[in-house]
Amino acid sequence: MFEVAFERNYINYIWPSKETISKFGYVPGEDVIAGIKIYKNFIYLALPRKKKSSRVTLASIPIDANKEDPLLSPYPNWEMNSVLTCHATQNVLSMEIDKDGVMWVLDAPRVDNNTNCPPKVILLDLNDKGKIVNNFVVPDNLCPHDNSCFLNDIVVDYDYAYISDTTSLCNQSGMESQRQNHVR
Repeated sequence: MFEVAFERNYINYIWPSKETISKFGYVPGEDVIAGIKIYKNFIYLALPRKKKSSRVTLASIPIDANKEDPLLSPYPNWEMNSVLTCHATQNVLSMEIDKDGVMWVLDAPRVDNNTNCPPKVILLDLNDKGKIVNNFVVPDNLCPHDNSCFLNDIVVDYDYAYISDTTSLCNQSGMESQRQNHVR
């Protein structure tokens, strides 16, 4: 038998201030959850940016949070969820957590089909407050920057990540090495 962990009417966040809600143009009810992972005492959520009003694409919540309408925290922080810089997460569709507590984040920016940043995989150390361990940009020859590929899922096997591309144009998978720092 399943037990409900959390219930919500819509997704909401712990905002820096009330002013930032209106400044960001946040629209309640437009965010969706695409992926869920648990590590230690936290639940991590992938929230693809379906609308321009989406402000957070990777979030966390303590396992022992309020069960009704809990507030999510942008992970690892607000700056890493900014659409203003390609160094931040743009559109997280999937993530995986390895045995060492490193989260492999698949960041495939396709926000309203307006791709300003290349797709990448960001490795975050969950044991060190989400510190960036590594960052791999997916080369244009594997996933053209012109929206002709759609990186959809990531699976980690030891030091390698396998990424699926679900478009009919490319229909391939890539592999990345955390230790060797390359993509093929």
